[in-house]
Amino acid sequence: MNLQTLRDQVWSFRRQAADYWLTPDEFDSLCFAFTEAAEAIDTQLRQNGDFVRNHDKHIDSARELTQCAVMLVTALGPGHRYGQTEAWVDHRELNVYECARRVAHAYISYIDAPKATMWRVWAEAALLQIAGLLGDEFPQMVDQELARVEAMHGKQRLERAVAKCFEVVRKDQQNC
Repeated sequence: MNLQTLRDQVWSFRRQAADYWLTPDEFDSLCFAFTEAAEAIDTQLRQNGDFVRNHDKHIDSARELTQCAVMLVTALGPGHRYGQTEAWVDHRELNVYECARRVAHAYISYIDAPKATMWRVWAEAALLQIAGLLGDEFPQMVDQELARVEAMHGKQRLERAVAKCFEVVRKDQQNC
């Protein structure tokens, strides 16, 4: 997937969903990306039958990495120009741990120097690793993730708006 296309897709959705899906700032977006990368690692650890976890849950590393990618795109912003880090991608190391390592570098680089561009390089490199790992399925996975957000939060927004309308009508009827 072309990262410019991914950027346009995510930011188009963010603009459409702005009323019900808050867009975090750079730092919070990187924090969310970091947690999604950690959840992707968690999926790997859960596959080891020797470990006992505090609760059973089925999560998919590809879905967690897709969520991570959406947050990285959000952190980089709608005007980010992709294409500076292709040489940073090691196609021999397409795995969850390598993706998470690059996300961690982006996060730490931001904490160390938020005005510098190094965090952006690492974030883009992480996106390229994720896209490489997920392959041809990646664009569809992003579509599915954004549709899931719309279904989950868009419906709730509509239900709240309808409830408010009924409340206004009820108050008007009481005042008549």
